[in-house]
Amino acid sequence: MGLEDIGVKVEGGYGKALLSEIALLLERLIETGEVGVIDLRALPMGPLGYQTIKEALGEGEVKAEVRALGPT
Repeated sequence: MGLEDIGVKVEGGYGKALLSEIALLLERLIETGEVGVIDLRALPMGPLGYQTIKEALGEGEVKAEVRALGPT
């Protein structure tokens, strides 16, 4: 028996924590004008965390494409 056999669903904890951090930074921006940064590379998120973020935030209005040695 392994962990995958246990009937417990693990939620995207880091995804939810990141959404809370985004909300806090937005509140600060509105109240004080203070800007903030979240380094996504520093977070140990797996696919479930990223899926949680993607579902909550949706697709953004800004897209960037760099063509240097081919499309990115």
